[in-house]
Amino acid sequence: MNVNDLASRASIYIRNVEQALDQIGTPADGRVAEVVEAAKAYLKDSKHYFKEGDYATAISTASYAEGLLDALRM
Repeated sequence: MNVNDLASRASIYIRNVEQALDQIGTPADGRVAEVVEAAKAYLKDSKHYFKEGDYATAISTASYAEGLLDALRM
């Protein structure tokens, strides 16, 4: 996979996490809110790595965020 493919994939992952967080909004449950905050922190990290050009790490951190949000859906 070339750099452009990684950048494109990272961008898609970041956008998907942003959309999922927008759908969740601000949860009232304290424990759920903690998980959402952790997902937001991973998203912030992902955006940082994306800006640095470290697309593989950007994908990884976005994937962690996505995993947390998927767990909340269950």
